[in-house]
Amino acid sequence: MVRAPPARPPKLVPGEHYLGGTRAQVLGRILICSVFMGAAVVKWQSFDKETGGPFAAWMAPRLEHFLTELSDTLGFTVTIDKSLYPRILIGSATLEFAGALLMLSNIPFGAQVLVPYMAIMTWVMHPFWKFAHHMPSYENERQHFVKNIAILGALIYFLASTKGTSHLNKYESMIEEAREKKRTDALALERSKAEALPAASPARVKTEQ
Repeated sequence: MVRAPPARPPKLVPGEHYLGGTRAQVLGRILICSVFMGAAVVKWQSFDKETGGPFAAWMAPRLEHFLTELSDTLGFTVTIDKSLYPRILIGSATLEFAGALLMLSNIPFGAQVLVPYMAIMTWVMHPFWKFAHHMPSYENERQHFVKNIAILGALIYFLASTKGTSHLNKYESMIEEAREKKRTDALALERSKAEALPAASPARVKTEQ
């Protein structure tokens, strides 16, 4: 049995960072992920088990208004028990932190989780078009909406331009090359054994077939 040589750790391409990608790409991921991780930490710090804290109080009327409009559009009532609001809040904070941590590690799944989260959260929590233009809330919500759209665009760009952790991709290609070499060596060994057999040998006839 021919054994493939053990895979060696891949060397970094000049200009590549050990976290995957160039230093500029790593810096960009750090800046984007810091937004999500910082927001998650603030939500955790101000969280209250019974009321959910100030973020839950800010979220409740917006979510209720969205559910009311959704019910009117669908033609049937869509409700969420208010006792679940703290759980929704802590769940969203956990999702933000976990998704950002995966993305920081150059794992595309993290951004794949954050994209739908950002799209839904931005639409539900920052509907600036529902406020009158002369109200301070209009400009405040519009700025948050535009900021989130920019972050959403950065997430989509990351997904479109990355192939994931480069080290994992290199290891996978090295493993596949080792397996292919193993199959080639095994086939060559079988052929050499078949050639060594007599011409009328059944084993040789089977190998040639």
